[in-house]
Amino acid sequence: MRTYWSRTLLFIGIALVLAGIAVIAVPVAAVFNRGAAGNNALYAWQHGGEKNITGAVKGTVAPIPATVCSASNAPPADYALVTFPVTGGVSYAGVATNGTWAQLLTMPMVHYVTSPAPGQPGNVIIGFHREPQYQNINQMRVGQLVKIETRNCTTYTYRITGAWDETPSQVTQLVPTTGSQLTLITCTPWWVDTHRLVWRATLIGSTPG
Repeated sequence: MRTYWSRTLLFIGIALVLAGIAVIAVPVAAVFNRGAAGNNALYAWQHGGEKNITGAVKGTVAPIPATVCSASNAPPADYALVTFPVTGGVSYAGVATNGTWAQLLTMPMVHYVTSPAPGQPGNVIIGFHREPQYQNINQMRVGQLVKIETRNCTTYTYRITGAWDETPSQVTQLVPTTGSQLTLITCTPWWVDTHRLVWRATLIGSTPG
């Protein structure tokens, strides 16, 4: 009888361990699938034409030299390239799809479809996952420049004017504005996601493609 109960407890223990692994593995797999989708979109944006685009690739210490934009050859769902500055001379780059927050289930970055297009008056809203591409995005500071390149190869430059670390219920920066603003939002801390990092930036110029 003792052997029977020992085996039963062993099987229960194994089942619980496997269930725990499954609970962890599913969201982790989703994160890395989104990361792969983001990397594929970035590659397609950069290599769709004869030459690469202007901008910085994730993890590089210096921008890529200005070249002919190839964004127009990227898949239609790829809406805009966003280049983020990070301290230490490192920049991140990612392609935002155009849609609702539901797109963040499969893509790491989205331009919220009901917000204005980059460069247009109002509050341009771009949300993204911090994991796995943008671990150090919390180092982005007021005064730094964010660049958005659209499918017509025009690059819009925004200067960050505000930064917040808030709970989801405190976030009020997603409402329409009367100027030409950009609002960026992601979850924090890395892999915990109990708060939101929010940046507000103001349009300061554009460069035609």
